[in-house]
Amino acid sequence: SQGTPHAVAGGPVRRGLMLIGGLLPAALSTRPMRFTGRISYGIYLYHLPIFYLLSNYLPGRSPYFYAPLVVLCSVGLAALSWKLIEVPIIRGRRRKDTVGVAQAAT
Repeated sequence: SQGTPHAVAGGPVRRGLMLIGGLLPAALSTRPMRFTGRISYGIYLYHLPIFYLLSNYLPGRSPYFYAPLVVLCSVGLAALSWKLIEVPIIRGRRRKDTVGVAQAAT
């Protein structure tokens, strides 16, 4: 048992990992993926209440029926939350930080 099969398989495996290593960051840096990353906490917060709401108002359905609705509603609500709640808070905090720095400098 000289390990020849491992040596033969090792080259393609390493090459595949190098390709994945280059493709994965490229795929994750696309605009939709970056936006999904920004709103991911909102998706996390909203998905369970939305699931419970839908399952109470539309009882007796298959999970395959709920899953696309939950995803669609969670992403939509998280995007609205980001735009209407989170971004204004972040901008307000930056303005306050900038004003504080400017006042400290004078």
